[in-house]
Amino acid sequence: MFEMQLPTLAQSRRSFTLQLAIASFLFWGPYPSAARPSLSGVYAYVLETTTTTPLPILKDYVATTRSVAWVKLEEGEQVLSGIGRVCSIRISGSSPLVRTEIPAAFVRSLPPVTLNAQLTEVDGTLHIRQKPQTLVVGANLPDPKRDALPTSADDRRVVDQDNDGRPAMTVRVSGIVSGEVYVVQRSTSEWSGRRQGDEFTGRVRFETEQSVLGASSPFLKGNRATVPMLDVSTFRLLRLRTGQNCAETEKLVRTQR
Repeated sequence: MFEMQLPTLAQSRRSFTLQLAIASFLFWGPYPSAARPSLSGVYAYVLETTTTTPLPILKDYVATTRSVAWVKLEEGEQVLSGIGRVCSIRISGSSPLVRTEIPAAFVRSLPPVTLNAQLTEVDGTLHIRQKPQTLVVGANLPDPKRDALPTSADDRRVVDQDNDGRPAMTVRVSGIVSGEVYVVQRSTSEWSGRRQGDEFTGRVRFETEQSVLGASSPFLKGNRATVPMLDVSTFRLLRLRTGQNCAETEKLVRTQR
């Protein structure tokens, strides 16, 4: 006579464990993607850096530079990396007597934005860190991090990067004195922060240096040192659900300020 054999308790536990493992793989995917969705996608990348410029007689001038870019990022092993483009750069100042404008030609001439940020998880919170990156505009330097900036438009290292017929890069100034300033700039920045909801936020550490090679008005030719205000300089990486262009990026940033 056929007899049905009942499984032992140990066999039942092994069977249950196997079924659970199979179900987990089918419905939630293999670890570690089961812990959270992939971070790969398109992001709005916003940098806000603030500086103060000591001025004689007048109150120190505080300026905030806000650059917006979109970047397509891929999550790798403990990294979030990718490439994108700058959409806009706007500068707001503490005095209505001085206004600085970054022309569209300046923005268009900038190289692609590249990120290679390290990811770490601490107590269930995802942290991100971008190591220092140096950018020089308006000149080709053999050693971008260490070479002295050109001080003359006749320096062979100077390039008309924005293709407007003026040396180096053109910035427009208006207010008490209005005109164009032709500059070489070097900036080095790094940032770190953590994930909150659908975005990464944190603080930026940066240094900036500028050499004025000429100007349309003699009153705009001077070089003035600026001091970074690190306690109010920030970055944001906001996930873009739709669109992969500057219009969608700017729209998202405006609605989530």
